Amino acid sequence: TSSAALASVGWDAGVQVHGCSSEALRAHVDASLSAALDQHAAHVRSVELSMQDVNGRRGGVDKKVRAVVRLSRGLPVVVEELGDDLY
Repeated sequence: TSSAALASVGWDAGVQVHGCSSEALRAHVDASLSAALDQHAAHVRSVELSMQDVNGRRGGVDKKVRAVVRLSRGLPVVVEELGDDLY
């Protein structure tokens, strides 16, 4: 868990990000997580975000992002998105 990520999202949940290829992308991820989850901070235990290029150099709509948000109660929330870039 990155302490910088914890500070930038402004809440005390564990944040793990896998496959982040640049500082600019990491800043974008941190801002997006903060915007989406700050209002629910009391209910979020942890967030795991993984990013990958499914097709490699072949290109296309092949950038996959998967987020798993573990809440203080209930089942985890899992969201997957496929697009042409990671932003």
